[in-house]
Amino acid sequence: MDERQRSLSGQTYDAHAPVFLELKRRTRQLLSQYNQLAYDQKSEKRTILQAMFAKIGWA
Repeated sequence: MDERQRSLSGQTYDAHAPVFLELKRRTRQLLSQYNQLAYDQKSEKRTILQAMFAKIGWA
């Protein structure tokens, strides 16, 4: 079982494992892109949110 599987199952895990560091790096990159978008760039924002989350609640 890898560290990500351990975290999802509620077990103790190493938060500094490479898998989490990569997730953190990618999320920071996406957040930076999102924050640079103008208010009316809704479709671009949605695309970024879909890359970050498995499901979003806005139609």
